[in-house]
Amino acid sequence: MAELKSLDLKTVYRSGKDNLLSDFYIPVLEGAKYYDRAVGYFSSSLLAYAMKGISAIVKNDGKIRLIVGHPLEEEEFEALKSGQHSMAISEILSDELDKIITGAVSKLEQERLKLFMLLVATSRLEMKFAFKKKGMYHEKIGIVKDVAGDKILFHGSANETKNAIYPDLNFESIAVYRSWDKDIYKSYASEFENGFEDLWKGVDESVYTVDMPSELYKKIAEKYRENSSGELSEASIDELELEGLLKDTVNNNYPVIPERIFGKEFSIYDHQRDALKSWFSHGRKGLFRLATGSGKTITAMYGVSSIFENAKSPRSMVLVVAVPYQALADQWVDELALFNMKPIKCFFSRDRWESKLRDSVNLLIGNQIEFFSVVVVNRTLSSPVFQDIISRVGSERLFFVGDECHRHANRNIRESLPEASFKMGLSATPYFDFDEFEEVVENEDKEILTDYYGSIVAEYPLSMALSEGILTPYEYNLVEVRLVDDEMEEYKDLSKDIARLMAVDSSRKNTALANAVRKRNNIISNSKNKLFVLSDLLGKGDFKDKS
Repeated sequence: MAELKSLDLKTVYRSGKDNLLSDFYIPVLEGAKYYDRAVGYFSSSLLAYAMKGISAIVKNDGKIRLIVGHPLEEEEFEALKSGQHSMAISEILSDELDKIITGAVSKLEQERLKLFMLLVATSRLEMKFAFKKKGMYHEKIGIVKDVAGDKILFHGSANETKNAIYPDLNFESIAVYRSWDKDIYKSYASEFENGFEDLWKGVDESVYTVDMPSELYKKIAEKYRENSSGELSEASIDELELEGLLKDTVNNNYPVIPERIFGKEFSIYDHQRDALKSWFSHGRKGLFRLATGSGKTITAMYGVSSIFENAKSPRSMVLVVAVPYQALADQWVDELALFNMKPIKCFFSRDRWESKLRDSVNLLIGNQIEFFSVVVVNRTLSSPVFQDIISRVGSERLFFVGDECHRHANRNIRESLPEASFKMGLSATPYFDFDEFEEVVENEDKEILTDYYGSIVAEYPLSMALSEGILTPYEYNLVEVRLVDDEMEEYKDLSKDIARLMAVDSSRKNTALANAVRKRNNIISNSKNKLFVLSDLLGKGDFKDKS
Protein backbone atom coordinates (compact mmCIF):
# COMPACT_ATOMS: atom_id res chain seq x y z
CA MET A 1 0.00 0.00 0.00
CA ALA A 2 1.40 3.37 -1.04
CA GLU A 3 1.56 5.95 1.73
CA LEU A 4 0.19 9.38 0.95
CA LYS A 5 3.63 11.04 1.09
CA SER A 6 4.85 8.81 -1.73
CA LEU A 7 2.15 10.01 -4.15
CA ASP A 8 2.90 12.76 -6.63
CA LEU A 9 -0.15 14.79 -5.73
CA LYS A 10 -1.09 18.06 -7.39
CA THR A 11 -2.49 20.96 -5.39
CA VAL A 12 -5.40 21.46 -7.79
CA TYR A 13 -7.30 18.96 -9.95
CA ARG A 14 -9.62 20.23 -12.69
CA SER A 15 -11.71 17.94 -14.85
CA GLY A 16 -10.71 19.82 -17.98
CA LYS A 17 -7.16 18.49 -17.56
CA ASP A 18 -7.46 15.67 -15.02
CA ASN A 19 -9.50 12.51 -14.60
CA LEU A 20 -10.65 12.87 -10.99
CA LEU A 21 -11.26 9.14 -10.68
CA SER A 22 -8.00 7.69 -12.00
CA ASP A 23 -5.69 10.62 -11.18
CA PHE A 24 -6.91 11.36 -7.67
CA TYR A 25 -9.59 9.20 -6.04
CA ILE A 26 -8.18 5.76 -6.83
CA PRO A 27 -4.52 6.32 -5.82
CA VAL A 28 -5.42 8.39 -2.76
CA LEU A 29 -8.05 6.02 -1.41
CA GLU A 30 -5.84 2.97 -1.99
CA GLY A 31 -3.50 4.52 0.58
CA ALA A 32 -6.23 5.31 3.08
CA LYS A 33 -6.87 3.96 6.56
CA TYR A 34 -9.42 6.60 7.50
CA TYR A 35 -11.65 8.51 5.11
CA ASP A 36 -13.96 11.34 6.19
CA ARG A 37 -16.28 12.71 3.52
CA ALA A 38 -18.94 15.41 3.53
CA VAL A 39 -20.95 15.76 0.34
CA GLY A 40 -23.98 17.67 -0.87
CA TYR A 41 -25.61 14.61 -2.36
CA PHE A 42 -25.07 10.85 -2.23
CA SER A 43 -26.27 8.36 -4.83
CA SER A 44 -25.68 4.82 -5.99
CA SER A 45 -23.08 6.28 -8.37
CA LEU A 46 -20.63 6.35 -5.44
CA LEU A 47 -20.80 2.56 -5.27
CA ALA A 48 -20.12 2.13 -8.97
CA TYR A 49 -17.56 4.88 -9.54
CA ALA A 50 -15.42 5.39 -6.44
CA MET A 51 -15.44 2.26 -4.27
CA LYS A 52 -12.47 0.43 -5.80
CA GLY A 53 -9.91 2.50 -3.95
CA ILE A 54 -11.82 2.17 -0.70
CA SER A 55 -11.28 -1.61 -0.65
CA ALA A 56 -7.88 -0.86 0.95
CA ILE A 57 -9.71 0.35 4.06
CA VAL A 58 -11.05 -3.18 4.58
CA LYS A 59 -7.56 -4.67 4.37
CA ASN A 60 -6.11 -1.97 6.63
CA ASP A 61 -8.91 -2.32 9.20
CA GLY A 62 -9.79 1.30 8.51
CA LYS A 63 -12.97 3.33 8.75
CA ILE A 64 -15.14 5.75 6.73
CA ARG A 65 -17.28 8.53 8.15
CA LEU A 66 -19.73 9.95 5.64
CA ILE A 67 -21.92 13.06 6.06
CA VAL A 68 -24.57 13.52 3.39
CA GLY A 69 -26.74 16.55 2.70
CA HIS A 70 -30.47 16.06 2.26
CA PRO A 71 -33.10 18.70 1.30
CA LEU A 72 -35.96 19.52 3.69
CA GLU A 73 -38.76 22.04 3.71
CA GLU A 74 -38.48 24.67 6.44
CA GLU A 75 -41.46 23.18 8.30
CA GLU A 76 -39.90 19.71 8.19
CA PHE A 77 -36.62 21.09 9.52
CA GLU A 78 -38.30 22.75 12.51
CA ALA A 79 -40.31 19.61 13.23
CA LEU A 80 -37.16 17.49 13.05
CA LYS A 81 -35.25 19.71 15.47
CA SER A 82 -38.13 19.63 17.91
CA GLY A 83 -38.28 15.84 17.68
CA GLN A 84 -41.81 15.76 16.27
CA HIS A 85 -41.02 14.09 12.95
CA SER A 86 -37.76 12.25 13.59
CA MET A 87 -39.42 8.90 12.88
CA ALA A 88 -40.88 10.14 9.57
CA ILE A 89 -37.48 11.49 8.44
CA SER A 90 -35.89 8.23 9.50
CA GLU A 91 -38.33 6.31 7.31
CA ILE A 92 -37.65 8.58 4.33
CA LEU A 93 -33.89 8.11 4.66
CA SER A 94 -34.26 4.37 5.12
CA ASP A 95 -36.45 4.13 2.06
CA GLU A 96 -34.11 6.14 -0.16
CA LEU A 97 -30.99 4.26 0.92
CA ASP A 98 -32.83 0.99 0.56
CA LYS A 99 -33.41 1.90 -3.10
CA ILE A 100 -29.65 2.23 -3.54
CA ILE A 101 -29.05 -1.12 -1.87
CA THR A 102 -31.60 -2.97 -3.97
CA GLY A 103 -30.98 -1.10 -7.22
CA ALA A 104 -27.59 -2.56 -8.33
CA VAL A 105 -28.00 -4.22 -11.71
CA SER A 106 -24.66 -4.46 -13.53
CA LYS A 107 -21.80 -6.71 -12.49
CA LEU A 108 -19.78 -3.66 -11.55
CA GLU A 109 -22.55 -2.23 -9.36
CA GLN A 110 -23.02 -5.59 -7.64
CA GLU A 111 -19.33 -5.82 -6.77
CA ARG A 112 -19.25 -2.27 -5.43
CA LEU A 113 -22.48 -2.88 -3.52
CA LYS A 114 -20.94 -5.96 -1.91
CA LEU A 115 -18.03 -3.83 -0.76
CA PHE A 116 -20.35 -1.12 0.56
CA MET A 117 -22.40 -3.66 2.52
CA LEU A 118 -19.24 -5.24 3.93
CA LEU A 119 -18.03 -1.86 5.19
CA VAL A 120 -21.36 -1.28 6.92
CA ALA A 121 -21.72 -4.83 8.23
CA THR A 122 -18.24 -4.70 9.81
CA SER A 123 -18.82 -1.19 11.26
CA ARG A 124 -16.18 0.33 8.98
CA LEU A 125 -18.63 2.81 7.49
CA GLU A 126 -20.80 5.21 9.45
CA MET A 127 -23.21 7.67 7.89
CA LYS A 128 -24.94 10.80 9.09
CA PHE A 129 -27.33 13.15 7.32
CA ALA A 130 -27.10 16.93 7.44
CA PHE A 131 -30.06 19.32 7.21
CA LYS A 132 -30.45 23.09 6.98
CA LYS A 133 -33.48 25.22 7.75
CA LYS A 134 -33.44 26.67 4.24
CA GLY A 135 -31.85 25.13 1.19
CA MET A 136 -29.60 22.15 1.81
CA TYR A 137 -26.18 21.32 3.18
CA HIS A 138 -24.04 21.35 0.04
CA GLU A 139 -20.42 21.41 1.24
CA LYS A 140 -17.84 19.05 -0.26
CA ILE A 141 -14.95 18.07 2.02
CA GLY A 142 -12.72 14.99 2.04
CA ILE A 143 -10.08 14.02 4.60
CA VAL A 144 -7.85 10.99 3.99
CA LYS A 145 -5.45 9.63 6.62
CA ASP A 146 -2.99 6.77 6.03
CA VAL A 147 -1.39 4.21 8.37
CA ALA A 148 1.55 6.55 8.94
CA GLY A 149 -0.74 9.26 10.25
CA ASP A 150 -0.24 11.64 7.32
CA LYS A 151 -3.33 13.39 5.98
CA ILE A 152 -4.59 15.19 2.94
CA LEU A 153 -7.70 17.36 2.88
CA PHE A 154 -9.48 18.23 -0.32
CA HIS A 155 -12.49 20.40 -1.03
CA GLY A 156 -14.20 21.75 -4.11
CA SER A 157 -17.15 21.26 -6.42
CA ALA A 158 -17.08 17.48 -6.81
CA ASN A 159 -19.90 15.38 -5.33
CA GLU A 160 -19.84 11.59 -5.05
CA THR A 161 -21.81 11.15 -8.27
CA LYS A 162 -21.19 9.90 -11.78
CA ASN A 163 -21.47 13.41 -13.23
CA ALA A 164 -18.84 14.77 -10.87
CA ILE A 165 -16.28 12.01 -11.21
CA TYR A 166 -16.26 11.43 -14.95
CA PRO A 167 -14.55 14.27 -16.91
CA ASP A 168 -16.89 14.27 -19.92
CA LEU A 169 -19.88 15.19 -17.75
CA ASN A 170 -19.79 18.05 -15.20
CA PHE A 171 -16.76 20.34 -15.01
CA GLU A 172 -15.43 19.88 -11.48
CA SER A 173 -12.38 21.00 -9.52
CA ILE A 174 -10.82 20.24 -6.13
CA ALA A 175 -8.02 21.84 -4.10
CA VAL A 176 -5.67 19.52 -2.15
CA TYR A 177 -3.81 20.28 1.08
CA ARG A 178 -1.13 17.98 2.59
CA SER A 179 -0.51 17.74 6.32
CA TRP A 180 3.27 17.59 5.84
CA ASP A 181 3.06 21.10 4.34
CA LYS A 182 2.36 22.26 7.88
CA ASP A 183 1.96 26.02 7.45
CA ILE A 184 -0.27 25.71 4.38
CA TYR A 185 -2.35 22.96 6.01
CA LYS A 186 -2.83 25.02 9.17
CA SER A 187 -3.79 28.15 7.23
CA TYR A 188 -6.15 26.59 4.70
CA ALA A 189 -7.18 23.06 5.73
CA SER A 190 -7.52 23.06 9.51
CA GLU A 191 -10.73 25.09 9.45
CA PHE A 192 -12.35 22.55 7.12
CA GLU A 193 -11.17 19.64 9.26
CA ASN A 194 -12.47 21.23 12.46
CA GLY A 195 -15.74 22.00 10.67
CA PHE A 196 -16.19 18.35 9.75
CA GLU A 197 -15.68 17.32 13.37
CA ASP A 198 -18.27 19.89 14.50
CA LEU A 199 -20.74 18.48 11.99
CA TRP A 200 -20.07 14.91 13.08
CA LYS A 201 -20.52 15.81 16.74
CA GLY A 202 -23.63 17.86 15.97
CA VAL A 203 -22.33 21.09 17.51
CA ASP A 204 -22.52 23.23 14.35
CA GLU A 205 -25.39 25.62 15.08
CA SER A 206 -26.25 26.21 11.40
CA VAL A 207 -26.58 22.55 10.43
CA TYR A 208 -28.54 19.75 12.11
CA THR A 209 -27.12 16.22 11.77
CA VAL A 210 -28.80 12.87 12.47
CA ASP A 211 -27.44 9.34 12.46
CA MET A 212 -28.31 6.87 9.76
CA PRO A 213 -31.26 4.85 11.11
CA SER A 214 -30.13 1.78 13.07
CA GLU A 215 -32.80 -0.27 11.30
CA LEU A 216 -31.04 0.37 8.01
CA TYR A 217 -27.65 -0.64 9.43
CA LYS A 218 -29.23 -3.94 10.46
CA LYS A 219 -30.92 -4.37 7.08
CA ILE A 220 -27.63 -3.82 5.21
CA ALA A 221 -25.77 -6.25 7.45
CA GLU A 222 -28.47 -8.90 7.05
CA LYS A 223 -28.51 -8.45 3.27
CA TYR A 224 -24.75 -8.83 3.13
CA ARG A 225 -24.84 -12.07 5.14
CA GLU A 226 -27.63 -13.45 2.96
CA ASN A 227 -26.04 -12.66 -0.39
CA SER A 228 -22.29 -12.82 0.11
CA SER A 229 -19.76 -15.54 0.75
CA GLY A 230 -17.72 -12.97 2.64
CA GLU A 231 -15.09 -12.78 -0.07
CA LEU A 232 -14.50 -9.67 -2.16
CA SER A 233 -14.12 -10.46 -5.84
CA GLU A 234 -12.82 -6.99 -6.70
CA ALA A 235 -10.04 -8.53 -8.77
CA SER A 236 -12.68 -9.51 -11.32
CA ILE A 237 -13.34 -5.83 -12.03
CA ASP A 238 -10.47 -3.93 -13.62
CA GLU A 239 -10.25 -0.24 -14.38
CA LEU A 240 -10.86 -0.74 -18.10
CA GLU A 241 -14.28 -2.18 -17.34
CA LEU A 242 -14.95 0.76 -15.03
CA GLU A 243 -13.96 3.28 -17.69
CA GLY A 244 -16.02 1.44 -20.29
CA LEU A 245 -19.12 1.65 -18.13
CA LEU A 246 -18.55 5.32 -17.50
CA LYS A 247 -18.23 6.08 -21.21
CA ASP A 248 -21.55 4.35 -21.81
CA THR A 249 -23.21 6.89 -19.53
CA VAL A 250 -21.75 10.11 -20.94
CA ASN A 251 -25.00 11.09 -22.64
CA ASN A 252 -27.17 12.87 -20.09
CA ASN A 253 -30.24 12.45 -22.30
CA TYR A 254 -31.01 16.14 -22.17
CA PRO A 255 -33.42 17.42 -24.89
CA VAL A 256 -31.73 18.42 -28.14
CA ILE A 257 -33.40 19.57 -31.37
CA PRO A 258 -32.16 17.11 -34.04
CA GLU A 259 -30.61 18.25 -37.28
CA ARG A 260 -31.95 15.21 -39.12
CA ILE A 261 -34.70 12.64 -38.50
CA PHE A 262 -34.76 9.36 -40.42
CA GLY A 263 -32.05 10.66 -42.73
CA LYS A 264 -33.92 13.83 -43.69
CA GLU A 265 -33.17 17.38 -42.61
CA PHE A 266 -35.52 18.28 -39.78
CA SER A 267 -37.61 21.41 -39.42
CA ILE A 268 -41.08 21.96 -38.03
CA TYR A 269 -44.07 23.02 -40.14
CA ASP A 270 -45.60 26.47 -40.03
CA HIS A 271 -48.70 25.26 -38.17
CA GLN A 272 -46.48 23.72 -35.47
CA ARG A 273 -44.40 26.87 -35.12
CA ASP A 274 -47.55 29.01 -34.93
CA ALA A 275 -49.00 26.68 -32.29
CA LEU A 276 -45.91 27.06 -30.09
CA LYS A 277 -45.84 30.84 -30.49
CA SER A 278 -49.48 31.06 -29.44
CA TRP A 279 -48.89 28.70 -26.51
CA PHE A 280 -45.96 30.77 -25.29
CA SER A 281 -47.91 34.03 -25.58
CA HIS A 282 -50.67 32.50 -23.43
CA GLY A 283 -48.35 32.02 -20.48
CA ARG A 284 -46.87 28.68 -21.60
CA LYS A 285 -50.11 26.79 -21.13
CA GLY A 286 -53.01 25.79 -23.33
CA LEU A 287 -54.77 23.14 -25.40
CA PHE A 288 -53.61 22.11 -28.87
CA ARG A 289 -56.55 21.01 -31.03
CA LEU A 290 -54.53 19.52 -33.88
CA ALA A 291 -55.76 16.91 -36.33
CA THR A 292 -54.53 13.35 -35.76
CA GLY A 293 -51.33 12.84 -37.75
CA SER A 294 -50.44 16.53 -37.95
CA GLY A 295 -47.51 16.25 -35.53
CA LYS A 296 -48.75 16.96 -31.99
CA THR A 297 -45.94 14.89 -30.47
CA ILE A 298 -43.20 16.57 -32.52
CA THR A 299 -44.65 19.98 -31.66
CA ALA A 300 -44.49 19.24 -27.94
CA MET A 301 -40.94 17.82 -28.09
CA TYR A 302 -39.71 20.79 -30.11
CA GLY A 303 -41.22 23.12 -27.51
CA VAL A 304 -39.57 21.28 -24.61
CA SER A 305 -36.19 21.20 -26.37
CA SER A 306 -36.32 24.87 -27.37
CA ILE A 307 -37.13 26.05 -23.85
CA PHE A 308 -34.46 23.87 -22.26
CA GLU A 309 -31.74 24.75 -24.78
CA ASN A 310 -32.41 28.48 -24.38
CA ALA A 311 -32.74 28.49 -20.59
CA LYS A 312 -30.06 30.21 -18.56
CA SER A 313 -27.84 28.07 -16.34
CA PRO A 314 -28.34 26.56 -13.91
CA ARG A 315 -31.23 24.84 -15.72
CA SER A 316 -33.67 22.58 -13.91
CA MET A 317 -36.59 20.92 -15.68
CA VAL A 318 -38.62 17.72 -15.58
CA LEU A 319 -40.80 16.64 -18.49
CA VAL A 320 -43.80 14.47 -17.61
CA VAL A 321 -45.84 13.05 -20.47
CA ALA A 322 -49.14 11.45 -19.41
CA VAL A 323 -50.91 9.07 -21.80
CA PRO A 324 -54.00 6.85 -21.47
CA TYR A 325 -52.48 3.46 -22.36
CA GLN A 326 -49.20 1.60 -22.82
CA ALA A 327 -49.17 1.43 -26.64
CA LEU A 328 -49.17 5.22 -26.77
CA ALA A 329 -46.54 5.33 -24.03
CA ASP A 330 -44.23 3.12 -26.11
CA GLN A 331 -44.75 5.45 -29.07
CA TRP A 332 -43.74 8.46 -26.98
CA VAL A 333 -40.60 6.69 -25.74
CA ASP A 334 -39.52 6.05 -29.33
CA GLU A 335 -40.22 9.59 -30.48
CA LEU A 336 -38.60 11.23 -27.45
CA ALA A 337 -35.42 9.39 -28.43
CA LEU A 338 -35.38 11.42 -31.65
CA PHE A 339 -34.82 14.49 -29.45
CA ASN A 340 -32.14 12.75 -27.34
CA MET A 341 -34.49 12.08 -24.41
CA LYS A 342 -34.59 8.71 -22.66
CA PRO A 343 -37.58 8.82 -20.31
CA ILE A 344 -38.26 6.82 -17.19
CA LYS A 345 -41.03 4.40 -18.17
CA CYS A 346 -43.72 4.61 -15.51
CA PHE A 347 -46.09 2.14 -17.08
CA PHE A 348 -44.79 -1.22 -15.89
CA SER A 349 -44.76 -2.67 -12.39
CA ARG A 350 -43.81 -0.20 -9.67
CA ASP A 351 -40.50 -1.88 -8.80
CA ARG A 352 -39.23 -1.19 -12.33
CA TRP A 353 -39.59 2.60 -12.15
CA GLU A 354 -39.99 3.80 -8.56
CA SER A 355 -36.29 3.84 -7.57
CA LYS A 356 -35.27 5.41 -10.89
CA LEU A 357 -37.83 8.17 -10.48
CA ARG A 358 -36.94 8.79 -6.84
CA ASP A 359 -33.20 8.92 -7.61
CA SER A 360 -33.73 11.32 -10.51
CA VAL A 361 -35.81 13.67 -8.37
CA ASN A 362 -33.10 13.64 -5.70
CA LEU A 363 -30.38 14.35 -8.25
CA LEU A 364 -32.39 17.23 -9.71
CA ILE A 365 -33.10 18.76 -6.30
CA GLY A 366 -29.44 18.33 -5.40
CA ASN A 367 -28.43 20.18 -8.59
CA GLN A 368 -26.53 17.16 -9.90
CA ILE A 369 -28.60 16.93 -13.09
CA GLU A 370 -30.51 19.58 -15.01
CA PHE A 371 -33.19 17.48 -16.68
CA PHE A 372 -34.95 14.15 -16.83
CA SER A 373 -38.11 12.96 -18.55
CA VAL A 374 -40.97 10.63 -17.62
CA VAL A 375 -43.66 8.86 -19.62
CA VAL A 376 -46.52 7.75 -17.39
CA VAL A 377 -49.92 6.19 -18.05
CA ASN A 378 -52.88 7.92 -16.43
CA ARG A 379 -53.49 5.06 -14.01
CA THR A 380 -49.95 5.31 -12.62
CA LEU A 381 -50.12 9.11 -12.66
CA SER A 382 -52.97 8.88 -10.14
CA SER A 383 -51.15 6.41 -7.86
CA PRO A 384 -50.09 7.63 -4.39
CA VAL A 385 -46.45 6.58 -4.95
CA PHE A 386 -46.06 8.54 -8.19
CA GLN A 387 -47.89 11.53 -6.73
CA ASP A 388 -45.65 11.55 -3.66
CA ILE A 389 -42.39 11.42 -5.63
CA ILE A 390 -43.25 13.89 -8.37
CA SER A 391 -44.70 16.41 -5.90
CA ARG A 392 -41.16 17.04 -4.64
CA VAL A 393 -40.08 18.51 -7.96
CA GLY A 394 -41.92 21.83 -7.60
CA SER A 395 -44.18 23.46 -10.16
CA GLU A 396 -41.53 25.91 -11.39
CA ARG A 397 -39.46 23.00 -12.78
CA LEU A 398 -42.27 20.93 -14.26
CA PHE A 399 -43.29 20.67 -17.93
CA PHE A 400 -46.49 18.60 -18.13
CA VAL A 401 -47.83 17.23 -21.42
CA GLY A 402 -51.19 15.49 -21.47
CA ASP A 403 -51.61 13.45 -24.64
CA GLU A 404 -55.20 12.57 -25.53
CA CYS A 405 -55.95 15.14 -22.85
CA HIS A 406 -59.71 14.78 -23.29
CA ARG A 407 -59.25 11.73 -21.02
CA HIS A 408 -58.48 14.20 -18.24
CA ALA A 409 -61.98 15.72 -18.41
CA ASN A 410 -62.82 13.89 -15.22
CA ARG A 411 -62.81 15.46 -11.79
CA ASN A 412 -61.05 12.48 -10.19
CA ILE A 413 -58.22 12.52 -12.74
CA ARG A 414 -58.06 16.31 -12.52
CA GLU A 415 -57.00 15.96 -8.89
CA SER A 416 -53.97 13.93 -10.03
CA LEU A 417 -52.67 16.46 -12.55
CA PRO A 418 -49.58 18.16 -11.11
CA GLU A 419 -49.17 21.89 -10.86
CA ALA A 420 -46.67 22.92 -13.51
CA SER A 421 -45.21 26.10 -14.97
CA PHE A 422 -45.50 24.56 -18.43
CA LYS A 423 -48.77 22.84 -19.41
CA MET A 424 -49.64 21.46 -22.81
CA GLY A 425 -52.79 19.48 -23.59
CA LEU A 426 -52.83 17.58 -26.89
CA SER A 427 -55.95 16.24 -28.58
CA ALA A 428 -57.71 16.29 -31.92
CA THR A 429 -60.97 16.69 -29.95
CA PRO A 430 -60.26 18.15 -26.47
CA TYR A 431 -63.96 18.28 -25.56
CA PHE A 432 -66.22 15.27 -25.91
CA ASP A 433 -69.19 15.77 -28.24
CA PHE A 434 -72.36 14.06 -27.11
CA ASP A 435 -74.75 14.37 -30.04
CA GLU A 436 -77.62 16.74 -29.50
CA PHE A 437 -76.99 16.83 -25.73
CA GLU A 438 -73.50 18.24 -25.97
CA GLU A 439 -74.55 21.28 -23.97
CA VAL A 440 -75.15 18.96 -21.01
CA VAL A 441 -71.74 17.32 -20.94
CA GLU A 442 -69.37 19.25 -23.18
CA ASN A 443 -69.37 22.35 -21.04
CA GLU A 444 -68.44 20.33 -17.98
CA ASP A 445 -65.54 18.69 -19.83
CA LYS A 446 -64.46 22.07 -21.12
CA GLU A 447 -64.59 23.56 -17.66
CA ILE A 448 -62.40 20.81 -16.21
CA LEU A 449 -59.84 20.90 -19.01
CA THR A 450 -59.52 24.66 -19.34
CA ASP A 451 -59.32 25.02 -15.57
CA TYR A 452 -56.06 23.06 -15.70
CA TYR A 453 -54.58 23.48 -19.19
CA GLY A 454 -56.01 26.85 -20.15
CA SER A 455 -57.94 27.65 -23.32
CA ILE A 456 -57.40 26.29 -26.82
CA VAL A 457 -54.37 28.17 -28.13
CA ALA A 458 -53.83 26.34 -31.43
CA GLU A 459 -56.16 24.70 -33.95
CA TYR A 460 -55.33 22.77 -37.09
CA PRO A 461 -58.40 20.94 -38.41
CA LEU A 462 -58.43 17.86 -40.60
CA SER A 463 -59.57 19.84 -43.67
CA MET A 464 -56.55 22.15 -43.45
CA ALA A 465 -54.13 19.26 -42.85
CA LEU A 466 -55.43 17.58 -46.01
CA SER A 467 -55.47 20.70 -48.18
CA GLU A 468 -51.90 21.63 -47.17
CA GLY A 469 -50.58 18.14 -47.85
CA ILE A 470 -49.69 17.35 -44.24
CA LEU A 471 -51.95 14.28 -44.35
CA THR A 472 -52.39 11.87 -47.23
CA PRO A 473 -55.83 12.33 -48.88
CA TYR A 474 -58.30 9.54 -48.20
CA GLU A 475 -61.90 8.56 -48.90
CA TYR A 476 -64.39 8.75 -46.03
CA ASN A 477 -67.27 6.29 -46.29
CA LEU A 478 -70.01 5.64 -43.74
CA VAL A 479 -70.84 1.98 -43.14
CA GLU A 480 -74.06 1.07 -41.36
CA VAL A 481 -73.87 -1.22 -38.34
CA ARG A 482 -77.10 -2.46 -36.80
CA LEU A 483 -77.45 -3.00 -33.07
CA VAL A 484 -78.24 -6.50 -31.85
CA ASP A 485 -81.56 -7.04 -30.06
CA ASP A 486 -80.39 -6.58 -26.45
CA GLU A 487 -78.39 -3.46 -27.42
CA MET A 488 -81.42 -2.01 -29.20
CA GLU A 489 -83.66 -2.61 -26.20
CA GLU A 490 -81.20 -0.89 -23.85
CA TYR A 491 -80.77 1.97 -26.33
CA LYS A 492 -84.55 2.54 -26.41
CA ASP A 493 -84.83 2.42 -22.62
CA LEU A 494 -82.03 4.96 -22.21
CA SER A 495 -83.62 7.21 -24.82
CA LYS A 496 -86.84 7.26 -22.78
CA ASP A 497 -84.86 8.06 -19.63
CA ILE A 498 -83.04 10.87 -21.41
CA ALA A 499 -86.30 12.42 -22.65
CA ARG A 500 -87.78 12.26 -19.13
CA LEU A 501 -84.65 13.75 -17.50
CA MET A 502 -84.42 16.49 -20.12
CA ALA A 503 -87.97 17.56 -19.30
CA VAL A 504 -87.00 17.96 -15.63
CA ASP A 505 -83.59 19.65 -16.01
CA SER A 506 -81.58 19.96 -19.20
CA SER A 507 -78.60 21.76 -17.61
CA ARG A 508 -75.13 20.28 -17.08
CA LYS A 509 -75.90 20.06 -13.35
CA ASN A 510 -78.20 17.11 -14.08
CA THR A 511 -75.64 14.31 -13.58
CA ALA A 512 -78.27 11.61 -14.09
CA LEU A 513 -78.94 12.99 -17.57
CA ALA A 514 -75.21 13.18 -18.36
CA ASN A 515 -74.72 9.56 -17.25
CA ALA A 516 -77.63 8.36 -19.36
CA VAL A 517 -76.22 10.12 -22.43
CA ARG A 518 -72.81 8.52 -21.84
CA LYS A 519 -74.30 5.07 -21.44
CA ARG A 520 -76.30 5.38 -24.64
CA ASN A 521 -73.26 6.54 -26.60
CA ASN A 522 -71.22 3.66 -25.18
CA ILE A 523 -73.74 1.25 -26.70
CA ILE A 524 -73.09 2.77 -30.12
CA SER A 525 -69.31 2.90 -29.60
CA ASN A 526 -69.06 -0.72 -28.48
CA SER A 527 -71.63 -2.35 -30.73
CA LYS A 528 -70.97 -6.10 -31.03
CA ASN A 529 -71.57 -6.07 -34.80
CA LYS A 530 -68.76 -3.60 -35.52
CA LEU A 531 -66.05 -6.26 -35.58
CA PHE A 532 -68.07 -8.51 -37.88
CA VAL A 533 -68.69 -5.65 -40.32
CA LEU A 534 -65.00 -4.68 -40.21
CA SER A 535 -63.93 -8.27 -40.85
CA ASP A 536 -66.24 -8.45 -43.84
CA LEU A 537 -64.86 -5.20 -45.26
CA LEU A 538 -61.27 -6.36 -44.85
CA GLY A 539 -62.08 -9.60 -46.63
CA LYS A 540 -63.50 -7.75 -49.64
CA GLY A 541 -61.06 -4.84 -49.76
CA ASP A 542 -58.39 -4.14 -52.38
CA PHE A 543 -55.32 -2.96 -50.47
CA LYS A 544 -52.73 -2.92 -53.24
CA ASP A 545 -50.29 -0.04 -53.33
CA LYS A 546 -51.80 2.55 -55.69
CA SER A 547 -48.93 5.02 -55.49
